[in-house]
Amino acid sequence: MLWNIYFSDLDIPIHNDDVLLNGLPVSHVEQADDVAIWSMSPEGLQVKLDAFFLWCLRNSMVISIKKTKWMLFGCLPRTLPVFLIDSKPIELVDSYKYVGLQFISTHRYILQTVYNIKASKARNITRAMFALELAIGCLPPREGIILYMARVDPHLIFGCEIVLDIDLSLLGDLEQAQCQYLRRLLGISKRSMRAILFTELGIEPIRYRRLGLALGYLQSLLIQPDHRVVRDAFTHLLHLARSGHATWVNDLRSTLSKLPIPVHCTVDELTDADNLARLRKDIRQSCEQSLTSDIQASVRVHLLHNRLEFREDGQQLHTSPIITLRAYLDVIKVPKHRHAFTRLITSSHALSIERLRYEERYRSPIPREWRLCHFCRGAVEDECHALMHRTLF
Repeated sequence: MLWNIYFSDLDIPIHNDDVLLNGLPVSHVEQADDVAIWSMSPEGLQVKLDAFFLWCLRNSMVISIKKTKWMLFGCLPRTLPVFLIDSKPIELVDSYKYVGLQFISTHRYILQTVYNIKASKARNITRAMFALELAIGCLPPREGIILYMARVDPHLIFGCEIVLDIDLSLLGDLEQAQCQYLRRLLGISKRSMRAILFTELGIEPIRYRRLGLALGYLQSLLIQPDHRVVRDAFTHLLHLARSGHATWVNDLRSTLSKLPIPVHCTVDELTDADNLARLRKDIRQSCEQSLTSDIQASVRVHLLHNRLEFREDGQQLHTSPIITLRAYLDVIKVPKHRHAFTRLITSSHALSIERLRYEERYRSPIPREWRLCHFCRGAVEDECHALMHRTLF
């Protein structure tokens, strides 16, 4: 609060080349003592730098020239401008971190490195957590989910309110980091289906989770009072979106339409609170239908087809939940037994039906009818055969 009062008399003059948000000139933002200043022209930016430097002189503050950088977004001019503070030049960079977000000016998506950095951190945390199993034993699924939400999920959802997943190749880094943790927690192989990770553990796929949080942020924008700058920015975004420009709003619509089961909406529907509630429901249904169709269409996990769920009193549930922590993960307490059962129903086992499915060194994939039991040699060695028909010699 004291710092906000100290900064309250900062006055950077309005320039003709200022960025306008719904007609409001906005040329600088502050996060504590981290200041960002921008302009649409070199001349306008230099005027603002000079004004900020004079304000610092009057208030006994010193600008760190070494830490101060400038970036250029868009086409490079034939002659690069030189910006000065106290007659000292500022270094031009193509990447800079501000308020935790890494901006890059040489990539078509200026927030591209956010994905790489956060996916790497999530993977490192996964390795560190499961390395402790040698000392503390196997991590139970329920406790593993708690640790996931506390330590891994914050990195995977970082900045998702504004960093929309318009590039699916970048999103893939986060998805791989999420799947790596969940596979380790279940004790299944890296070749296992992705869908079963979410249906068995009750974790939402990171693609849908990030999108749901972005819609929550949009809902908060709709209730902002008119005097807030963020309200002017949102109003300006809507105007640009209706004109067909690439904006956060149209990126959100594009992200919704690229879901495995698309969810379509108009710009006007995104400005209505009731429609947002419907969209959140549609996203949930898209997620559940996508996971269900993946499992139902796969012969690998036929034991999970048309599954039935029961309450603790033994009564069958009328509708089986799609994304939930399955009871067997709690009931089976012995880790080796739990892993064996999980691998059996998720086709992550060492039976011939699975081992011979893939190409390996010096061997091509084997047709299904040739993946015979290595004991009886009389039938395909699948899960049902191993449980009920195998004869040991």
